[in-house]
Amino acid sequence: MKKILALMLALSMGIIFASCTPSQSGDNSSDSAYTEGEGSAQKKEYVLNHLTGEETLSKTAENKRPIGVMINNIKASLPQRGIAEADLYYEAVAEGGISRILALFSDVDEIPDIGSLRSARHYYLALAMGHNAIYCHFGGSPYSLNYIKNNGIPTVNFISTAASYRDPNRVGKYAYEHTAFTDGERLKKAIDRLSIETDAKIADAFKFGDNADILAGGNAATNITVPFSGSTKATYTYDAATGLYKKGQFGTDHIDSATGETLAVKNVFVLQTTIGSLANADKNGRLDFELSGGTGYYACDGKIVHITWKKGDYSDPIKYYTLDGNELTVAAGKSWISIISTNNTITYN
Repeated sequence: MKKILALMLALSMGIIFASCTPSQSGDNSSDSAYTEGEGSAQKKEYVLNHLTGEETLSKTAENKRPIGVMINNIKASLPQRGIAEADLYYEAVAEGGISRILALFSDVDEIPDIGSLRSARHYYLALAMGHNAIYCHFGGSPYSLNYIKNNGIPTVNFISTAASYRDPNRVGKYAYEHTAFTDGERLKKAIDRLSIETDAKIADAFKFGDNADILAGGNAATNITVPFSGSTKATYTYDAATGLYKKGQFGTDHIDSATGETLAVKNVFVLQTTIGSLANADKNGRLDFELSGGTGYYACDGKIVHITWKKGDYSDPIKYYTLDGNELTVAAGKSWISIISTNNTITYN
């Protein structure tokens, strides 16, 4: 009886000891995997986004060229989809008084389903090249396509590259030219197929920093109206709760249908320049922009100041200056840059 009790006691002690001893393939290894998974293995690292000045760019996209996508903005093509995810926007007039938008993204992997897509114009190409961006467009004007060809500029042309699709929910309901969309996965595959170089040293879009001193001398600007033509204008309304300007157009909010929300940016720029007919243009009346420099406005935090700007060569970035000649300091965040004629006058209050 004593031997049986002793045996039972030894067995029970062994079980307790085994349950308390770390196992190489049991709880100890799963704890290690959890720590690694929740820590170094799955933790996403972020670096400076050169288009916004914020530390929001995935480290995998560091030193990668931005992507510029031409977006349709004629009223009949609305609503747009995916545009709210862009980091930086350019808007300028095209023939017929309509405007188009160049949406710039710092990370191709973050480009959502976006569109509808539109064709190239040479001045948008120059704006994209100022950021060393890969320009993505659905065909283009003869001048822009010749410039791309003659200068050996690799672009993603959706007409000749299988990088877009026709939205089945739009086909038959919209004009066919308003039905083309793309996304980051399609663009990435197209860039790989075309062997477009993606690695580059990317410069900041602006001199980012504290701009309180600059804005202190500005005028109140909670409502801004920017006329592109007699038929097209943009509005910006400052929301003090978010510190952002909400964009409007065609008498209503500028909406991204993917989110249902109004587009909003931290910084609003209005650049004025000479806009005229393109020399030897065809009957469509395509335009030419003087992009060497000019005057303009910068609005942020409900204030607006006069500025000057300079681009220089076709591929040079735009530089922004205060009226006393110092480089403009811009708040971190998304920016909307409107380019209008010197004949048009913005209003604000």
